[in-house]
Amino acid sequence: RYWLDSSTGLPLRREMFDEGGHLVNEGAFINLNLGTSAAGPAPSQSAQPWSADAASTSELPNLRREGWPVPSRLDRDMSLVGVSRNQAKAGVVVDASYSDGLSVVSVFMQRGRLAGALPGWRAADVRGLPVYSSEPDHRSLAWSAHGVVYTVISDAPPAAVDLIVAQLPHDHYEGL
Repeated sequence: RYWLDSSTGLPLRREMFDEGGHLVNEGAFINLNLGTSAAGPAPSQSAQPWSADAASTSELPNLRREGWPVPSRLDRDMSLVGVSRNQAKAGVVVDASYSDGLSVVSVFMQRGRLAGALPGWRAADVRGLPVYSSEPDHRSLAWSAHGVVYTVISDAPPAAVDLIVAQLPHDHYEGL
């Protein structure tokens, strides 16, 4: 459900519900000031949906050649809308962002393996797969598989996140 400003059409509030009609996410502007000059004309009625452009996914072929498992699509109609590589102290971190137009799923990948426990996270289970969760609603999850540590952070409904997490690689025989 969206609340739109009547004069500008700007979305001011959003509520997302799961298949059972339960509120799973909401967002709203608390304080918003609109200037007198607009950044440009509003999109026409024939505007196309937002999708990844070449600049936001140009790194994808190189990442795949280097063995990073970055899918172009995830379950629940999530399409890759951007991918980047950043250098951290512990090594390269790949950030792949997916969206269905309403929700965003960020999949962070880094070479390595998770330790036995993560401070502030608890052992959890997603569709029979062992993961760590930092939230009770399973929208911030981490695990390691095949020498890669995965961290998924999303504003999608928990059932959708569970389906997506199950689609990504897991070490079924090694657990966490």
